[in-house]
Amino acid sequence: MTQPGLFVHNESSSKLNLSSSSMIERDSSSKLNRTSSSILIEREFVTNEAIMDQSSALERFRALFTEGHEEPAYMRPYLYMHFLGFLSDQPSYWKDEIEPHRALWGDILSQHEANLRISRRHGADPSHVVPTDTKYQLEAVEASMELVQKDLLRLFAGDEYFKTAKFTGDVTQILTMHSVYGAYHIDEHNQDWAYRQGYHVMASVVYFLVHHSRSVIQEHGTPLAKALIGDEENLVKDTFIIFRRLVRMLDCFYNHDSAGSASNLDEECHNMLMVIQSDEALFAKMKEPAGYEPSIFLNKWFRLMFAYQMSIPSTVLLWDYILASSITNMAEPLIMVRFIAAALLRKHRTTILEAEDGELIEFLSRSPALSDAEAFGLMNDAEHLSRRYTLPQLPVADSPAMTPKKKRGSTNSALPSKCSNCGQLDGATVRADDLMSQALPLLYEVMEDGDRRAELIIGLLCQARDALDNAGIH
Repeated sequence: MTQPGLFVHNESSSKLNLSSSSMIERDSSSKLNRTSSSILIEREFVTNEAIMDQSSALERFRALFTEGHEEPAYMRPYLYMHFLGFLSDQPSYWKDEIEPHRALWGDILSQHEANLRISRRHGADPSHVVPTDTKYQLEAVEASMELVQKDLLRLFAGDEYFKTAKFTGDVTQILTMHSVYGAYHIDEHNQDWAYRQGYHVMASVVYFLVHHSRSVIQEHGTPLAKALIGDEENLVKDTFIIFRRLVRMLDCFYNHDSAGSASNLDEECHNMLMVIQSDEALFAKMKEPAGYEPSIFLNKWFRLMFAYQMSIPSTVLLWDYILASSITNMAEPLIMVRFIAAALLRKHRTTILEAEDGELIEFLSRSPALSDAEAFGLMNDAEHLSRRYTLPQLPVADSPAMTPKKKRGSTNSALPSKCSNCGQLDGATVRADDLMSQALPLLYEVMEDGDRRAELIIGLLCQARDALDNAGIH
């Protein structure tokens, strides 16, 4: 049975329809008319086993809804918590597992209210001394809230949902608790929790998906789902749980390293450029446009996980993919951000190569929003790049149980390597990759026009590229 969708984008009014009764519509005469961010990823639409390994992030994500899991797509917030390490693999345990994390909200609120009472006592009686730590904490929170108020006014212009009093009030409270969390040093492992510009975007997207999932569960959810969401106060608590962990993961894109000379963001930008270096023209154009470091535009891509490069529904689709990937690579949980960024550059290849340097920075900073079909295509390309350029984990030595089974035609390395006997094959791989990089943007345009054949062509191109990769590795 078709499940209620999560979001439907009303293009005529540019508003997000949050109706819990919105259903996935499929009409062969319309343009890919589907619910924008259904995480029920259909095999025939996104991928097939010939293109993706069963162990890939997309397949793992899809498998949650086809292999013994009864909860449908509206469970996204709790799947996010699962991917982020808060909840186990057993949904029947989630209700008990989530409560300690929700309780943290009350602990933070209690400490903040205690400090506010001390401050009010001082206001009524100046002889009452406010401890230095308390004064500092309150001032830090107040300074953060001034930034929050300004940032929320500029948030997603044109989407009325993000201008409602309830949304503004709840997200302000969530960001206040985040600032309190940092100012009071409750987390001994992360002392620097000051509010930073961009956090309001992350909190807003998370709040949106939690809010809408709750509304769908209340009307269509199973008993387990309804028991899990609990009372209305859990809306802000659950948003805070997810937002808090995302901020922790994204911290590497905000902070300087211990030497203070170069940021992790600069290093990640370099790593991303290495992914596209086989495309010499694109690599040369992006390496240092007009003397500017690529981090000028990539900082927004990485820090906001592409939230301003596409619509909210398409953004959430990419977040699904990024977080589904994180559970298989805890050492580098945001690695797919790198490959999505590289895939996005490949998608805009023609425009990038034709643009003047000044125009290029402007275009990449404000690139047009992607359609749902383009977002799926982007994930396919990112998946290919990740499998080609990411070194696999080595098995434990002398451990037969840890020795991976080698599939027919597969290799032990995802990196194409030079081979003394295969120079021509290696060169052919690079040439094929360059040609396919030029072809993919054109196919994305065809996909946007609703031609489903483009998806098949992209799949065949990816298979051909993989075959060339494997042929050049021994």
